[in-house]
Amino acid sequence: MEFIPILEEDGTIRQVGEWLLNEALAQAALWRMENPDFVISVNVSYIQILQEGFREMVTRIVEESGTPEKQLILELTESCKVSDPNGLRDDFEYFKNMGINMALDDFGTGVLFHCIASQAETTVDQDRSYFCPFHSG
Repeated sequence: MEFIPILEEDGTIRQVGEWLLNEALAQAALWRMENPDFVISVNVSYIQILQEGFREMVTRIVEESGTPEKQLILELTESCKVSDPNGLRDDFEYFKNMGINMALDDFGTGVLFHCIASQAETTVDQDRSYFCPFHSG
């Protein structure tokens, strides 16, 4: 059973997402002591992005944690249904201007490509199901 849709449905995705980002950046700070170039990716739900104050929440947590913006990647699951492509494009642009990278997770499983086509620096994490193993003889 997948729990993200449940969190999105009952509205707790914001609190869980905020907690998760706090914890991830705190852990990343510890790992950066050993590897100063460490970059962390954190998955975010499109429902989270739609919620009022998402940008401010991310900005606040990044600042409080001392995480260099370039060492954070926010990954958006590409299989989500986008109700506001222009708003999503604006969010990608906002985070790009902050120095935070955005990525599409499981690219190829949904409909987001048109939303980010103008964002040349967007990372794409292609869904593994598009690759098939080669079998010998």
